[in-house]
Amino acid sequence: MGKYKITDEMLENIEYYAEDEYSLDDMFDELNISKTLMKDEQIREAFERGLEKNYLIYAVDGMSDKDIADEFEITAEQCLLWSVKHSEKIK
Repeated sequence: MGKYKITDEMLENIEYYAEDEYSLDDMFDELNISKTLMKDEQIREAFERGLEKNYLIYAVDGMSDKDIADEFEITAEQCLLWSVKHSEKIK
């Protein structure tokens, strides 16, 4: 197995794809990135940042955590963490 270099551009693309509601699997296929990188921490963090942005947008618009979790396949626990983290913005 070769070594893969993760670039800032790749991380930005991953974040954008998460914002565009791609699943992690679909995003890797679309960007033609080796699925061996799925467990890479930088990749996971970039994907999560995109999901967090979506969470915040919909939470501010008044969508419930349950509906957000269902829509974006995010765990209820993750929604709760983001809800606490962004409580001032969501009010």
